[in-house]
Amino acid sequence: KTTIRTHVGETRLTIHDEIINLSDSSATAQMLYHVNLGPPFLESGSQLVAPVEQVVPRSEDAVAGLDTWTNIAGKKAGFREEVYFAKLHGDEQDHSEVLMKNRDATLGVGLRFNLGQLPYFTLWKNTTAEADGYTTGMEPATNFPNQRSFETEHNRVITIPPGGNHKMDLTLEIHTTPDAVAQREAAIAKLQAIAPAKVMRQPIPQWCPPL
Repeated sequence: KTTIRTHVGETRLTIHDEIINLSDSSATAQMLYHVNLGPPFLESGSQLVAPVEQVVPRSEDAVAGLDTWTNIAGKKAGFREEVYFAKLHGDEQDHSEVLMKNRDATLGVGLRFNLGQLPYFTLWKNTTAEADGYTTGMEPATNFPNQRSFETEHNRVITIPPGGNHKMDLTLEIHTTPDAVAQREAAIAKLQAIAPAKVMRQPIPQWCPPL
């Protein structure tokens, strides 16, 4: 069941999803919100701001771009996608958020969600030529976007009992002024202050199956 809420004049919307198990047996489920961004939010010099607990490159292409993994490059024909898996810091109620800001920090798109509902985050960079889909995806999820069998093996697939449910809330907000962008950056910096990001230099077997 999906409910989408917004108000006239606001620049945000909230998605409330509920997966309901109508069976008399336990069932498993997965959910990933694939929020793709392009211009004007995405441009050479745009940057992801996120309170990272741990980040892992998904492939050798991602390893090569690890030192600048939060930075967005300009359009490049033939670019090979770079994917980064992460766990994020949250507040006392497990609320977390991420922000994609443009080069001048005058525009941004923010996502807010709860890590108890959506504990994993993926950044998908596909900064190829615009005609081929110049975009980057911010992806909070119940698990990483691997094969279901692999995620099940590593206990990242949610189990819903008979008649039970799993609820997820995601708020997407457009920030249209430098002050609004700065406010969200400050909120994320407060979460990041919990602990420095742990950056893994290579894919790890618990998160990344062989390609």
